[in-house]
Amino acid sequence: MDGHAILRKLIREYNLCPKLCFLQKDPGRCEGMEDGYCIGACEHDEPAAAYNERVAKAASSLQSQPTFVIVDAGLNGDDQSCILIEKGTFYGMGYIPADEKISTPEKLKAHLTMYRENSFIRNLVHGYAARFPQKIITFEPR
Repeated sequence: MDGHAILRKLIREYNLCPKLCFLQKDPGRCEGMEDGYCIGACEHDEPAAAYNERVAKAASSLQSQPTFVIVDAGLNGDDQSCILIEKGTFYGMGYIPADEKISTPEKLKAHLTMYRENSFIRNLVHGYAARFPQKIITFEPR
């Protein structure tokens, strides 16, 4: 379900064709053309090179997701709570010593418990990050 949701978002954001992305399987008219976001690659109204350029941009947008940690108060004065988002995906959470310098995601992972991600957790964490940007430490992409 999450994959379909991401693909549908990319289709609309980059004006891709749901037929060429294999989401629309019926032989009828392209849903994207009817809704105004498909430019017509599926009906040969658009050059393949132009369409493929947008596909490449959509694919690269998936690679450039942010890596950040949310740092907040811990259970006591000796620690801090941390939630790690790695390349846009929830990695895990846990506690680090209060005096620990947060320099790389790799160093944090030793202190964190890895958890499975789902859309509920992802939305919850990203919503919290948006409400409390002062608690965010962003890492530069590598």
